[in-house]
Amino acid sequence: MEAQNKRVTPFKATHPGEILHDELAEREILQRDFAKEIGILPSRLNEFIKGKTKFNIEFAMKLEEALGIKATYWMNLQANYDYDMAVIEQRGIEEKDVSFELGRYEESIDTKTLLKRTGFSYKMPKQIIDCLKNEFHLGTHAELRLAGSGVFKRSQKVGRDPRMIYTWTVLAKYEAQKTKPTGTYDEEHNEQLLEELFNILHGNNNTIPELTSTFSKYGIGFCVVPKLEKASIDGFSYFQNGTPYIIVTLRINHIDNLAFAIMHEMCHIINHDEENVNFGKVQKNKEIEEITIFDDAIEKRADKFATEKLIPEKVWAKRPQVIPNIYIIQKRYSAWAKENNLNPWIVLGRVAYETGSYAIKGEESRKVM
Repeated sequence: MEAQNKRVTPFKATHPGEILHDELAEREILQRDFAKEIGILPSRLNEFIKGKTKFNIEFAMKLEEALGIKATYWMNLQANYDYDMAVIEQRGIEEKDVSFELGRYEESIDTKTLLKRTGFSYKMPKQIIDCLKNEFHLGTHAELRLAGSGVFKRSQKVGRDPRMIYTWTVLAKYEAQKTKPTGTYDEEHNEQLLEELFNILHGNNNTIPELTSTFSKYGIGFCVVPKLEKASIDGFSYFQNGTPYIIVTLRINHIDNLAFAIMHEMCHIINHDEENVNFGKVQKNKEIEEITIFDDAIEKRADKFATEKLIPEKVWAKRPQVIPNIYIIQKRYSAWAKENNLNPWIVLGRVAYETGSYAIKGEESRKVM
């Protein structure tokens, strides 16, 4: 009951002069006649009515005598108006502070895209900031950069906007936390896991569900989170509370791209590369902005690991030697892949990468099945 009787401050305060104006209008009393009746100048009455002057006890007593409305009523209206104005002023200061804080978040993350992708429909700055802190566990805007810590497999030429990359990583971590691995991660089982991943990827049949269940069995969270514009990420991995997570985008829906991203991220997980990610500072718009610096040596090691785990070097050493003709390369390597129980597109993907020739004709079977 007490909560129901609690007075709510409006967004626009009502001065008692507005009430007096309406009262005189209802009684069809002209302001100049009323001013004369209560013994003040019309200009003075106009100041009260326009809210330029506060109602005082002397004026309130004149109103009580002339209109029969108690002076305490008018003084309470004035007190409420003063209180509301103070609250509204404070609210304006707080809203300005909140808008400034949201602006600082926006320097590092695209909140509009983040909320849209996750289904949150908040519009007010305070609501958005609360959502960032409570739903995405981001802390202050100064701590936001660290929320995106992890290691990536991403394009080296396009989609490298730091702001959109951080937005995607926050989104990825939000979605990944919904996964609940059934097993517990144990580094001693890495080789067995890699063998199962090899079979799943080269088999390319019900691939995403198979990867999800297999990773879960070995205590690794796995999911697909589509890429964002200007953030051409293939894969991302990190640890949280001892549990590894791998997220892929399928930005290129090819089994060879997916297979390489999976094995690339497995290298990061096995070597705990997240701990080796460095943070540096760059000068931007006269302010210091913290960004992640990707270690080329770590990325090259992960690339080499992925290449070897998908097609062992002792097998690759026996690959066909053919003339540089795309049709013959595709035909011979596809046949060789089947002879060695390898996925033709994972083989052809490596051929394309090593030769720099990406004119190999694609087929439906190259898609992730």
